[in-house]
This record gives sequence, C-alpha cells and structure tokens, in this order.
Amino acid sequence: MVINSNAQGVMSPEVHDDGRVTFRYYGPDAKRVRVESGCLLNKPDNSWFDSKKRKAKMTRDQNGVWSLTTSPLIPEVYNYRFVVDGVKCVDPCNPDTIHELLHKESLVVVGGLPMANLFVEREKVAHGKIDTVRCQVDDSGVSRKVLVYVPAVDSTEIRESLPILYLLHGISGDEQVWIEQGRVKQILDNMIANGDISPIMVVMPDCNVVKKVTRQKRTNLFRNIFNYPVLRHKKEFEKSFTKIHAALCSRYDITDSTTFLYMAGLSSGAMQAANIVKENPSMFRKVGFFSPPLMGRRYMPDNGGISSYYVYIGDSDLFRKSGVRLAKRLVATGVECDCVNLDEGHSWRAWRRFLVLFLKEIQK
Repeated sequence: MVINSNAQGVMSPEVHDDGRVTFRYYGPDAKRVRVESGCLLNKPDNSWFDSKKRKAKMTRDQNGVWSLTTSPLIPEVYNYRFVVDGVKCVDPCNPDTIHELLHKESLVVVGGLPMANLFVEREKVAHGKIDTVRCQVDDSGVSRKVLVYVPAVDSTEIRESLPILYLLHGISGDEQVWIEQGRVKQILDNMIANGDISPIMVVMPDCNVVKKVTRQKRTNLFRNIFNYPVLRHKKEFEKSFTKIHAALCSRYDITDSTTFLYMAGLSSGAMQAANIVKENPSMFRKVGFFSPPLMGRRYMPDNGGISSYYVYIGDSDLFRKSGVRLAKRLVATGVECDCVNLDEGHSWRAWRRFLVLFLKEIQK
C-alpha cells in the first residue's frame, strides 16, 4: 500500500491491495474538484506519450476532503493531476512528481504483476544512488549535466568490473526524465535485488542542444522541437560524448571501461546513439534502439566490436515502420539484430518495458 499525507492528515494517493486507487484533496473552500488521469480510461492508452486523459468528479465529505476511488487498475505507472475550480495542480500530498511535456503531474504506481512490480519503490532492497555530475565539453567552459545511477556495491567493484549503460532520452526530455518517467532507479534496484541482472552503472546525460537550454530551467517540448534541426544536423551532443565519458571515468576512477560499455536511446535519442556508435564502434558491446524514428542509411553504424543490436518498437508506435526498416537494414549488413515488438505506443509505458528487456539482454 502506498500512502502519502499532508499536514491535515489527508492520505493521497492510497493504493489498495486489489489495485484500486483512492485520490484525496483537502479543499474546504473549493467548489469543484476533479481528477484528470489516463488511469480513468476504460482501456490502456497507446497514444503518443500516453496523452489521452479523462476527468472524473471527486466527492467532498464534511471535513472538506474531496475523494475518488477508481475501479481496479491494470498494474502500471500512472500520471494524474487535480483540477480545482478550473485550476490544474499536482497532488499536494504526493512528493512523486514528473515533468509531463509542458507542465508537472503527480505519479502513482500500481503493482501486482512482475513487470509493474519493478516500478515500485521497495524499502527492503539495497538502494543505489543518483549522482549529479557536470561534465565540461569544450574549452569555453560549457558543461553538460549528467545523472549517474551507481548501484550499492563496493567502490573497488566500480573501478574494476562494473558495466556501464549510456541511456539517452528523447526530444521531450532531459537528463532527469529517465529518473522521473522511466523509473530507472526503482527498476535497477529491484532487478539487482531480484537477481535478474548483475549490478550496473547507468549514465543519463542531457542530450539537448546545450547552448539553447539554460542551466536554471528544465527543458520543455517547445524548446526542443525548435532546436530539433540543430540537434539532428550539428550533432552537438554526439561531439561531446568522448569528453563526457572521459570525465566520468576520471570521477569514478574507472579502468578498462570500454570492455563493458553499452548504449541505448529512445526516439530522437536512438539517432544520437547511432551517431555515437558509428563514430566509436569499438567502444560498445551491445546497442538498443527504442522507438527509433526515421533513420536513413547515414545512421547505419559500423559493427566494430558490437556483438548485437536490439530494436524495440510498439505495434501502435508512430515510428513502427521506421523501426522495422532499421532492423532489416542492420540484418542486411550482416550484423546480429533482434527486433522486439510489443503492443505499445510511443510512450513511457513502452520505454520502461524496453529498458527492462534490454537490461536482461546485455548481461547474457
């Protein structure tokens, strides 16, 4: 059961054992309060970015607490927010929030199935940490922000044998989105605790056009769309990759790290991953492309020391055809490539699953 509370003793959200969720909001002076969420839909949302939502009225009790209890939900991660007298806001009782394109929303996780249980924050497991690192990428002092998941292992193990996965975000995100939306920390903590995978470091850099994103503000969809031509053609992030990797090796005193390097990227991050692998083919062992967009032959990486590629695509993903085409092109070049199709869309619901599948593959 997940319970959050505020000063008024209000608990929200409350996840019941049968998969129902109760949302609560303390608003004695409010006239109308609603919940807005994809969890209120009658079927799974396979739209772009899980963008479909439904609003439902909450009921007020005599103490000024508004509440709504859902029907049993499919185990999954759900975004939601309240609409109080026409004003949208996050759940003040819930510290678990995410940046959803142009605004913030609250988040609730419903466990109950093996995959969804990986997204749940568990107390009785060893917890890795998330380090924030600024890596200087040119002589002018420009730096990129990088988040690093470091598992709960001895520092000697990090230096000598710990594999490293570079995990790139898409056009709507930044270095924090794999933590917030992707549930990377929970997935890694739980998979390591379950024995599904061995400990691994995961590096999540800001892949955006660095000079267009201020240090003080989070990135957003509009800023990234306007900078997409720059991101695609000038390859600002790709040019900085080797310096980022060198800085991280120095920080963590990592030796002989190229033996254990892996790369994965989602959507536009898949294009960046392909560019990096093409320029540095001998650095990586396995590469994953999640929902890759249109990727012509100029993105085809050289095989180098890479043992295999993995293309993950949803059946209702807007880039499904390009993902299948990429997999066929890779196979045609004589490299090993698996194309994995799931009944998903271009969304975090899909990308969380792709990450779990890829983590299992890279350590086989």
